[in-house]
Amino acid sequence: MLNEFIDFTQSLFPSISPYVKAQTQDAIRQFALSGRKINLMNYKTYDFLAQGDILEGIPFTRLDGNGNLAAQRGKGMLISNTCSADHDDEIVIAPFLRIEDLGLDKRDIVNNLHYRLFYLPDPRYEEMVVDFSLMNTFNKNALNHQMEVGKIKKEASLNQLGFYLLIAKLTICFMRPEDEKVQADRRENYITQHGI
Repeated sequence: MLNEFIDFTQSLFPSISPYVKAQTQDAIRQFALSGRKINLMNYKTYDFLAQGDILEGIPFTRLDGNGNLAAQRGKGMLISNTCSADHDDEIVIAPFLRIEDLGLDKRDIVNNLHYRLFYLPDPRYEEMVVDFSLMNTFNKNALNHQMEVGKIKKEASLNQLGFYLLIAKLTICFMRPEDEKVQADRRENYITQHGI
């Protein structure tokens, strides 16, 4: 799973040194040879809201194709930065979706090859994937109150490796290089606007 993701990341960001890529793949290979599974979760959750926290009971809403509002409670991952979750009134959470409902190749999902989807290799979430394209904004105080009364439960917090994988996926989803034609058009418009 991670080897394919590393290849995918390097193809999007060719500035990643082949040496760094090889070192990362060697480190992952050592895990496989030792028989240990890569764990992305802390043994216990944080006492505060941290980026990557997995919460159960989040009330997600979205507009369907007909413009009707649909709502349902489910699992979500805190996408806002930990500092933002501490200081801001509003935080962003992305929902978990069932992989079988997406109609996509599961192998590609498990290898994290879709820009908007984040797969966690953890037995609790192996049939689910985080979808960055369906994020909702929540009032932090209301969310904390729902946690206090038990409507929302924190299930897991990411460890350092899980956090770095999340940051890599967010970067790929939102900051990957654009299509060359779009870049050329942006450049042409800039030159035209500024008379360069």
